[in-house]
Amino acid sequence: MVSRAFLVSPAVLAAVFAVGCSLTSSVPDGRLIDPGFEGKGLAASPTEGWYSDDAKAGNLHVTSDPSSRSEGACSLRVEVIHPRDARDGQASVSQVVAVVPADGQRFELSLALRGTVATPVTLHICVWDGNVARQVAAKHVAVATGWTSTSLQFEVPCGYDRFGVFVYLPNAEGACVWLDDARFRALAG
Repeated sequence: MVSRAFLVSPAVLAAVFAVGCSLTSSVPDGRLIDPGFEGKGLAASPTEGWYSDDAKAGNLHVTSDPSSRSEGACSLRVEVIHPRDARDGQASVSQVVAVVPADGQRFELSLALRGTVATPVTLHICVWDGNVARQVAAKHVAVATGWTSTSLQFEVPCGYDRFGVFVYLPNAEGACVWLDDARFRALAG
């Protein structure tokens, strides 16, 4: 199991702590909100759907795109307008998912994506220890101009009632990535 601490934006941390136990009552366990990106863009917080504080800061341009999709009516088009300084990491799109705490819950995340640059995106799954996010799984995914699907299996450690899904974007001005058909499924044992 990968276990590495890393920094998460203050907005994501604030949203995770603000909802506390009420998160499990408002979101079905182990399910994403708007997994097919059929909504009209980003949510106000990562507990309400797909979110990015980089978009709020004007570093990303995010739109619903009916002209390019893997499934459903549209995908989420994310364009990097102003890349972050290398010391500040990479821009991301994220969501917090609630689960009922249990021993060794295993899941698989699948996601369809395409892009305009050969720079990979990185998928991270994390849990929170206080105000520090602890990575439990990660995968670098090559981006192609046509739609491809990828998956990542991970385990939510015992005692955690939520995890974060982060899609880290290429750190290149003008890079575009389309996301679609994000799904979770529980795995046996």
